Amino acid sequence: MSLEQMFDALMMSYKSIPSSNQDLKNQNEYLRRQLGEATKQKQKALKSPPDSSQRDDSEAESHNLESTSEVEAPRRPRCERRLTNNSDDFKIDIPAFEGKLHPEESFDWHSTVEQVF
Repeated sequence: MSLEQMFDALMMSYKSIPSSNQDLKNQNEYLRRQLGEATKQKQKALKSPPDSSQRDDSEAESHNLESTSEVEAPRRPRCERRLTNNSDDFKIDIPAFEGKLHPEESFDWHSTVEQVF
């Protein structure tokens, strides 16, 4: 590829940057509007009393919003974490290594840490 061809290719890619930049801005604006609508619907759903007919409508509308998005995959509902009382939860204090250069002391510290684990 000659120098002139490389220059022409670079100029063409440089000229295409503003149009791709504008495409990204348009996509960003579309997603902002979509997010704003979803947020408004969510706020309405939180403010209104729990009525089964209203809930079904809002769920259908939110599903329609999610299905129109090309970027976002359908989400599964969050599961609440279970708080379990494990008997294996414990804390161990490991002695701090003082950074001395004596190999015997560092070996002793290392063996103590291995015994703890």
